[in-house]
Amino acid sequence: MAEFGKYNVNPLVDKYEKMLRSGEVYFFDIEDFEIISDYYISHGDDVMAIDVLCMAISQHSYSADLLVRRAQLYIDVLKMEKAKRDLDAALELDPEHADGLIALAEWYSKRGQHNKAIQNLRQAAEILGSYEEINLLLAQEYLEMANYRKAAEYFKAVLLEDYDDGSALFSLSFCYDMLGETQELIKFLKQYIDDNPYSEIAWHQLGLLYQKNRQYDLAIEAYDYACLVDEYFSAAYYEKARTYEEMGDFEKAITTYEEIMEIEDSNTYAYLRIGLAY
Repeated sequence: MAEFGKYNVNPLVDKYEKMLRSGEVYFFDIEDFEIISDYYISHGDDVMAIDVLCMAISQHSYSADLLVRRAQLYIDVLKMEKAKRDLDAALELDPEHADGLIALAEWYSKRGQHNKAIQNLRQAAEILGSYEEINLLLAQEYLEMANYRKAAEYFKAVLLEDYDDGSALFSLSFCYDMLGETQELIKFLKQYIDDNPYSEIAWHQLGLLYQKNRQYDLAIEAYDYACLVDEYFSAAYYEKARTYEEMGDFEKAITTYEEIMEIEDSNTYAYLRIGLAY
């Protein structure tokens, strides 16, 4: 049985829960139902959110928006058949419902049908008139298919829209690594840093590439910049210390590990590396 009043409620949620306790049926408009369902979603209560949307759809059976919302929740809880029924119904009501097509793409993706997912994402982009909201989703689908070149193309597009998307930058680096195109990635990162010099992730990724190529001085320089941008970016300190170890400069490696211990308390790995360096 649902537990009411668990959260600090807003007036609409309070009204909805009073209705449930009373056993009566109140009418809410579509926007009200969306606010109430969002409230439960924000508190991690997908079951209550689905119940809200079930009532919403019973009152507004021709709302494609509500059907898509419920389908998205069904996908989240892996009730895939119910999700597909809602999506089919929503897209029958509104064949150009972009969010419905995006949700249908997710449905296909979770079933491993990535080509169909891509087809629906492209259709959604055409309806939206822009790929800006779709590029990351397309990149992830191509990544799932191990089509690293196409994935890289779309991760680049994401970064052109949002320089601060660190996840896309990591994923792009992974794609180039899988393609074995280290020099191409170095070229891209240098251009990216020219446009966005305060990206510690880009400096860190560049350092990793130089380190892999045994260009140790350039690697150290890149890690230093990463640490300047974010003095608590421990990954850059670790790789800097490892680079010094590879160079045989154990004194500087120890100094760098000591810097790590200043920003990370009780770091046993740093202690271990210092012991090995001695």
